[in-house]
Amino acid sequence: MSWSHYPTGDYNVITGAYLGNITLKTEGTLTISANGSWTYNGVVRSYDDKYDFNASTHRGVIGESLTRLGAMFSGKEYQILLPGEIHIKESGKR
Repeated sequence: MSWSHYPTGDYNVITGAYLGNITLKTEGTLTISANGSWTYNGVVRSYDDKYDFNASTHRGVIGESLTRLGAMFSGKEYQILLPGEIHIKESGKR
């Protein structure tokens, strides 16, 4: 199992504006052969997130500035549900 922090704005500006950064987790089987060839068969899932305009050190200057601006307005935090998973089957050679 492995997890990673993924900045959605690197993929799409609009998605990055409302979703920001999410944490991804992958679970599966990685097989590496003696000749350096490998296969991975698994899934990638994201963790649900909370929309709360929290300050953080993982955003860039623009993202953090927009987050701080949003925090100045009244509102209610809410959960962002990210259901499902993506199946991955890849192979290669080192």
